[in-house]
Amino acid sequence: MPINNESLPHARRCVLLFVLILWLPSVAQAQSVADEALSKARSGQVEEAVQLYTRALSEQPDNVAILRDYAAVLGSAGKYSDALPLVRKAISLSPIQPEWARREFAGIYLFGDAVPEALEALEALIRDGDNSEQTLNRRGLALRWLGRSSEAAEAYRSMLKIYSNSEEAAIGLAYSLADRENFSAALAELKASSPQTTKARIRILNWAGRHYEAREELGKLPPSLSDDREVLEDQVAAARWGGDPAGAVRYVERLVSLHPGSDSSELSQDLHLEYGQGATPAYRFSRDNFGLTERSISTDFTIHATASQAFQVGYQYRWFDQAGDSPRTLVRYSMGWSGNLNRRLSAYASAATVDYREPGLGKKLAGDFSLSAGLNDNVRIGGGGGRIVMDAYPALHSQVTAPFAFGEISTRFRTRIELRARYSQFSFSNNVKRDRADLQFRSGVFATSKAKLYAGWRLSGLWHDRQTSDFWSPERFHSNLAFADIGGRIAKWLEYAGEVAVGIQSERGSETQYPLQVSGKIAARPSPHWRAVVEIGRSTSSVDRSLPGQRPYSRWFTAAGLELRLP
Repeated sequence: MPINNESLPHARRCVLLFVLILWLPSVAQAQSVADEALSKARSGQVEEAVQLYTRALSEQPDNVAILRDYAAVLGSAGKYSDALPLVRKAISLSPIQPEWARREFAGIYLFGDAVPEALEALEALIRDGDNSEQTLNRRGLALRWLGRSSEAAEAYRSMLKIYSNSEEAAIGLAYSLADRENFSAALAELKASSPQTTKARIRILNWAGRHYEAREELGKLPPSLSDDREVLEDQVAAARWGGDPAGAVRYVERLVSLHPGSDSSELSQDLHLEYGQGATPAYRFSRDNFGLTERSISTDFTIHATASQAFQVGYQYRWFDQAGDSPRTLVRYSMGWSGNLNRRLSAYASAATVDYREPGLGKKLAGDFSLSAGLNDNVRIGGGGGRIVMDAYPALHSQVTAPFAFGEISTRFRTRIELRARYSQFSFSNNVKRDRADLQFRSGVFATSKAKLYAGWRLSGLWHDRQTSDFWSPERFHSNLAFADIGGRIAKWLEYAGEVAVGIQSERGSETQYPLQVSGKIAARPSPHWRAVVEIGRSTSSVDRSLPGQRPYSRWFTAAGLELRLP
């Protein structure tokens, strides 16, 4: 039957009307369910609200109002990863959103680990005239989390011009300064005595390595905050690095029980692995311009009896090949103990047997002990002594040994400046006496999320009362080196470190020399249970030499190792 073209518009209108009649009740029903879901959410029944929103979206999956409200409810409940797809879909369907929704979406982006999108949304709000305290604070936080700490600091300073009494702005500025290790300036910004400001001060003190002070500040918090997640995290850090490993374990167990989640579980796993059992197999190779090649393999095992007490056993096999001479070996079996006697006092002791693997040469005993005390966060003193087996190639056949003693002190000024000094004495079995003094000054230059740079000066002095052919023993030797250290994290599982040092050295009876030391290290930790380390370096400093003589010296080395950990 032929179709009348004039009847088509009328037929189309009938179809559309029929579809509309079917669609309107569906929209009304979905909106009714969504309204009920919103009511449930406002009364704290989030799970019930989620079920209702899911039902509403099954009826109207492209309803922007329902998508928007559902995302906001999930964001308020901290379920940011669930809210993100809803936000993105709502914006794709309707790019123009009301201001309140844009604020909610920016928060979901920020705390849902979509920080670049969060910054874009927040800056768009500010361009459109939103200078609310919340929006400005979140923009500063986004900049911090993107590693743009300098910009974050400026954002918080601008915020303080508008909201001069804003505690959030002062805390944000302090954290931005602390991100660049400008800890003194950061702490100076935290003038208020409120619990939130005290919490920020505690965290920055922990970052600065001032764990004793952090523990004092933790004691000032009201009891109502004792189970707060951030407070428990800082309790763990202050105890872990402040000489109380057992306390760190107690606090992390409470953190996991009260605030379960991936972050607390990861911290707990890391702590139990650190205070668990470990093995560190390693290989090292070096060669110098005197024709000495040295190789070694070693393995050390660590067993923690408690978080504060650990026992170590180790094995090392070394090969020495000197050009024009016979090869020699050195095998060492060792055992030791280390522990924290209290929060301020730590100790270490070890004993070893050394086998020369050469006919007619008996085994030798070696060992050492040390005691270290933290007077406060800035000053630590220590000392100890023991007996060493001299491992210079000519000294092996003579089986040279030496009792020794040392004392040391380290101190920090303004958090970023470190000074270390050490003095030691050796009395060798071949009647040679050695005095050695080392002084190092180091200061932070800059710090970012990817790199930290330090620069300093290292001075060393060696004195011997007589010279010997068994090892390098200058009557008087001085070395002055300027150095730069850089280190950082390329990815969460990949770290790097390097050092360059240049300077001047003088030895009585020889010409002045200008040594160079260069080294680099890469450490990969793809799993919490193991870590691989590769290191390489070269030195022309006489401090690294073992053979006697005065001609210029150079040595290069490479090393590789694994660190295996079990709870």
